[in-house]
Amino acid sequence: MSDVPSKSDTVEIDESAATTSSSSETATVSYRDYSEVPWHRKSSSNTLLILLSFLTFGFVPGIPLVCLFVLTGDIYFDRRDKNGDLEKWSWGNKIVAIILLVLNVFQLAAALGQG
Repeated sequence: MSDVPSKSDTVEIDESAATTSSSSETATVSYRDYSEVPWHRKSSSNTLLILLSFLTFGFVPGIPLVCLFVLTGDIYFDRRDKNGDLEKWSWGNKIVAIILLVLNVFQLAAALGQG
């Protein structure tokens, strides 16, 4: 009966799969290396999308994409917290992204109205 995994072995396997799986992002995922973070979860990528959206008057849908990414998971900075994990965008950052979306909609409407 030594081939049957114990309950603690099963939990260890489940935790490992939840924290290292790149195919599904959950709130339990915590990255230790910035290179492991998918491009759409990096702060630098999302900042670039916001900038491109404003520079093109909303024709590059960067802000809607950022809002989608923010509302479906964490966005990571390339710096560490006291536990050695990568820092994440706070709720304040997420609220600012939503406000920028509203402003971008007005900006796009104004640009379309002038043409």
